[in-house]
Formats: sequence, C-alpha cells, structure tokens
Amino acid sequence: MISVMGDSGHGDQAAPQAALEQLLRSEEAGELLELALSSAGLRVGQWRLEQIYTRPGAETSAKYLVDSGGAKLMLIISTVKLSDDQRAALQAVRLDSPLGALHLWAFPQDPALPGLVLVEDQQALPRLLRRIWGTTVEVHSGELLVLRPLRRAVHRFTLQRGADSVEDVYIKTVRPSRSRTLLQRHDSCALAPPLWDAGDGILVSEAARGIPLTHHLYRPTAPDPAVQIDPELIFSALHSISAEALQLPAKVSAASRVQAFGPVLHSQGAPTQRVDDLLLGIRQKLLPEPGPLVPTHGDFHPANLFVDQQATTLNAVIDTDTVGPGYAADDAATFFAHMLALPSFDPQGYAGLGRHTQRFWAYLRDAHDADDLAARTAAVLLTLAPGTRGPEQFEHFLSTAESVLHSPSSAGILHVMGQNQKS
Repeated sequence: MISVMGDSGHGDQAAPQAALEQLLRSEEAGELLELALSSAGLRVGQWRLEQIYTRPGAETSAKYLVDSGGAKLMLIISTVKLSDDQRAALQAVRLDSPLGALHLWAFPQDPALPGLVLVEDQQALPRLLRRIWGTTVEVHSGELLVLRPLRRAVHRFTLQRGADSVEDVYIKTVRPSRSRTLLQRHDSCALAPPLWDAGDGILVSEAARGIPLTHHLYRPTAPDPAVQIDPELIFSALHSISAEALQLPAKVSAASRVQAFGPVLHSQGAPTQRVDDLLLGIRQKLLPEPGPLVPTHGDFHPANLFVDQQATTLNAVIDTDTVGPGYAADDAATFFAHMLALPSFDPQGYAGLGRHTQRFWAYLRDAHDADDLAARTAAVLLTLAPGTRGPEQFEHFLSTAESVLHSPSSAGILHVMGQNQKS
C-alpha cells in the first residue's frame, strides 16, 4: 500500500535500491504521481518516465514528464531523505510505500540546487548576469539540456550583452558547496572556455569555439565524412591540464565503483549470472595500478571535445567538473566506451564509425595494457547502462561490454562494431 504522509511522518528505512528502482520504472509509478498530485488538487493525465539516476549506496531519483489538465510538469521522485523544513520549502510530498519513504517535488525546485529556481526565473536571470558582467543583458531564449536531480543542471541561453552580438552561453547549476572546487578544476585546464561564478552554485560559461567531435563522427552533421581523425591530436587535449590538477580531489573511476552496480543492472532485467560474469571478468583483468597518477579529465569523451571543421585543431575542452589526479587508462577507457555507445543512439547516423573506432583502439592499445583497457572500457559501459533510454539500448551497452571484455583485439573491436550496427 502506498500512502501520502504529512510533514510529521516518520519511519524512514533503507529499502533495497534495486527494488525501489523497479517500482519507479513500473506502472505503479503512475499511482505515486496520482496520489501526490491529488493532495494538491491536481490530476495526472499522460505521464512518462524520462530517466532514472542511481548512485549505488546513495539515492535513486526518477524524472517524469506529466500532463496535468493541460499543464506540463516535470516531477522528481527520489529516495533522498528530507527534513520537515526541507519538505515545506520545496512543497514536496512524502510517499510511504512497503519499500520505504520517497519524496516527490516539481522542477525547478531541488533540495540540493537552490540556484535552479533563479536560473529558471525570467526576471531574476538578467539581473544575475548583469552582476557578473557589469552590463545590461537581454535573454532571448533558453533551454534545459541536462537535469540530474540533486546533482546538477545545465541550461543553454541565447542572449545579448550590452551592444555585443547575440551569443550562446551555458549555465551549470550545482550544489553551492561544490562551486569552489569546480572553479579550481576548470582553471587547471587551459582549453576550457571562460567561466564565471554567479553564486548559489550557478556557473556561467561562454560557448566553446569550434564543433563537437561527435559532429565529425555523425554523418548528418560531419563537415567531411571522409576526414581522418588523428587519435594523437585528440588525446593531446589532456596535455592542456596543468600539474596543479594533481592537488585536487580525485574522481572515483568507473573501474573502482562498477562492482556496486550489480543490483542496479539486475533491476533493469539483466540476468544475474550474466552480470556476475561481467563483473568477475572485469575484476580479473584490471591492473591494480595501470600507471602513475597524472592530470586527467575524468569525463573525457567525444562530446566534450571541440575541434575545427577539418578536425586538425583542438579548440576547447568542456565539462571539467571531474578534472584531477587519476590514471590515463581511465580517460582512454571513458573515451572509447562512449565511442562504442554512439551507434545505440542512431545506428544509421553512426554507420561510418567503425573505421574511427578501429584506429582509436589500435592507438590506445599501443599506449596501455590491452586487457586492462578492455576491462576499464567494459566498466564504463556498465556504469552508464542504468541511464539508457530503453531495453534495446540497455542491451547494446551490456553486449558491447561483453564483446570488448572478451575480444580486446582490433579484429574483435571491428566485430563488435559490425554486430552493433546490424542490430
């Protein structure tokens, strides 16, 4: 039985994360939404789950798009614990189920991202931007690109500063306590676009110059589909990270945390034995120390790299939130795992990816231990799998992880790409 509790509700208990995730993915989530909205005099029409975000050992949050009497709402249901005061401030609803307590709130509210309300306020945002730039700002349009509840949000705004031409800027909203460290990480990367701290966890960045590397890999947007992308050029982007990054807190790599993802993968329908075999294979092939600690990006993948029209010049590196000390093999594995994942978004659009993949794998295999790199690549794919859009993409991530883990050769990688593009 599921019930709505008032602000005095007690009895929080740790429920198995996998079981809660299954609940949030099921049709019973509609009952949760209906029950919560009815307490505010609203009804649920059409609804759909947009994404679930799981942090093993921490909270699980689900994002839903809901039509309530013609009003479009973005609602969050999370296992995060909230105090009575937090619930009141968010106008959140507590839901008690046999699996434990859940909380529901509406975007742009967020208990950990107070700046999100300011960024979404059409009157407050120009004033906020004027304070950091010292000139009038006219906001023409805005779009929410990323929302990870309790963690971060990213908006793109088209605006005009004073008499300047119209431009795009990106606003990242994070936990205020993280702002200082994120600015330090950003400042240690010479290729990162200019960034300003607007307070309340709001970070404002100029748009990166050039085009994302993914546009060169995607046939509908590639300036020249026949272009040869040089892996050495791409990985030279890491040289733009200064030695000061070694003094920053390290990111926990996918290889270090993948073993905790077993229950999450099971909850999405992956057979227990299949997941256990994958995790065992990763564990057996990982080197405890694949090299010295070096300055790393931490989220190094094609969408975060900007190049020129010919892909011969590096223009920018973005998303520097995880810059710090780490192993070069983890940056390599992150990059390669994301390359392997691209066909699952559009098999036809990425039909020409095979030759790039083979070239990058040959380059990376020469620079790292092949078995260790394969294990780290598989680990990245498994930690990304819970965020996939549906069963087909989920299967792509699992089967690709298996293939890479068991066929760490150029021929094996080509086979992986061929099989994935057929499916």
